[in-house]
Amino acid sequence: MPHIFINYRRGDTSSNASRLYEWLGERYGEDQVFMDVDAIEPGLDWARAIESAVGAADLVLAMIGNDWLTELERRSTDEDDFMRYELETALRRDIRVIPVLVEGAKMPRSDELPESLSSLTRRQAFEIRDERFRFDKEELFRRVDRALGSKGEVVTGAEPRPQPTEPTPAPPAAPAPDEAAVETELKKWNWGAFLLGPIWGIGHGVFRSLLTLVPIYGIYEWIMLGRKGNRWAWEQRRWDSIESFRETQRKWAMWGAIVATLLVVIILANSPP
Repeated sequence: MPHIFINYRRGDTSSNASRLYEWLGERYGEDQVFMDVDAIEPGLDWARAIESAVGAADLVLAMIGNDWLTELERRSTDEDDFMRYELETALRRDIRVIPVLVEGAKMPRSDELPESLSSLTRRQAFEIRDERFRFDKEELFRRVDRALGSKGEVVTGAEPRPQPTEPTPAPPAAPAPDEAAVETELKKWNWGAFLLGPIWGIGHGVFRSLLTLVPIYGIYEWIMLGRKGNRWAWEQRRWDSIESFRETQRKWAMWGAIVATLLVVIILANSPP
């Protein structure tokens, strides 16, 4: 059974999924990569075959393109939406899932997804861009190598290179963020978002923060930035680790406190005696 399962929707990321299949097949062997077009034999039950393949996989690569969320919503009542079924199976079984963003797509927010897929937003994504696909290809290989660990075996037709007498040890792979730690951090109040509002929002790509400028209603948005700022910031970009994310938000909170203090001092200094 395959070690790597490619999850994709034909109308959204078919060409990118095919290219990814070729990359991984060349590196790990085609028998180690599952893609439904070639891997399911004629006569097999599609749903059972997919569930078996997903359950046996060590890693699932979820391809997300520009139309991914639109199609997911359109087929929300479709019982034969196997793309969704594959992801639900992987998340339910706690299989390693890497969202792969293509064509400039962004990670969906948790409130845009059904409950069965909401934990996908806590999985660190990887972006592939056409203008740097060679670099991204090699970087993706490194991520997959780390995810598979000793289970992944690289297949190559090239002659083996002579080993150096004193090889330089490779740096340890960065551990995947612990989901419990991520969820705990995302539930915390974000003081930087609350105090700096649209400034923080623009810096993190959370443009709904501009709604804080709307009279009266903006008060609600200020509060929502404090409550959900961590989650929105986490979902809008790729962070190296939960530690780097936490440190960045601490700096924003510090500057928010400084700005708020200065405003209070200015107001008090200019208030009538």
